[in-house]
Order: sequence, then C-alpha cells, then structure tokens
Amino acid sequence: MLSCRIPTAVEINVFDSLDERIAFDSLDERIAVEHFLGKNLADAEALFREDSTTYTGDLLAMGPWAFFYYVQAAINYLRSDASVGDREVARYFAATLDCRLIGAGPIVSIKADLRSTVEFILIHFDKFGFDKDTDEYCNVEHQYRLLLSRLA
Repeated sequence: MLSCRIPTAVEINVFDSLDERIAFDSLDERIAVEHFLGKNLADAEALFREDSTTYTGDLLAMGPWAFFYYVQAAINYLRSDASVGDREVARYFAATLDCRLIGAGPIVSIKADLRSTVEFILIHFDKFGFDKDTDEYCNVEHQYRLLLSRLA
C-alpha cells in the first residue's frame, strides 16, 4: 500500500472540492466521509465486519487516495475468517474493482495488492457461501477471473 496516513475529507470526497459551478451531486461521497473520516485501518476493518455491503459501496465513491488507503481494510476483512459466508462482500468487491479499473490511471500503484487479493478470493471462493448450482456463483467467479486478467 502507498502510505499509512489517514485520508482527509477532501481526499475522500474529491467532488465537493471541485469548481462549485460543476453541478454534481456528491451525496455518496459525503456519506463516505461520514463513515470513514478519521478512521485508521483497524477502525475501517471493523466497519466492514459490521456491514460489508454498505462500506464496500463507499469505496466506489471515494477519491483515489482514500480508496488506496481504505481498500486495504476491505482486503483484510475479505482475507479474514469474519468474511466466511459473506457472499455480498465478494459480489460488491468485484463490482467495485471492475468500476475502479475503468480508466485505471493511478490504480496501477496498488495493482499487485489487488491482483493478490483477487487470486486469494478465487482460491477461497467457496468460503463466501455461494451456492455452486446458481448463476450467481458462475457470474461472480467469472467476474473475478476477468479481473485477474485485467490486473495482469
């Protein structure tokens, strides 16, 4: 990961710091600030343990620096025993990475960490509690395989 400095409100919500003439509703970013501002990685990981779906969604709304910092808390949760049976975090994390990789730009700096996490998820895919006889299982597993190739 890049650094251990906790992101500021402006780093979490980059849209409110843009030119005020830009009409952009940054409600999702403001909520991410409410949830994450001042939180270190241990605090943020506790959030993921509490409600992985909500806080994984916040990762999508954050500015790049905040994402680089807080994605590590999500990764720690995904790799922990606390995520056993949490197929929602597996689904939302894949969708978040998929969106973040569009026009990847600065994400290159954490590409190896993300690739390692995707490999871990694929190796331990069954721990997330997907029913193997459903389309959801196949679709999410396929999404991770595509992510792995995009992160190569």
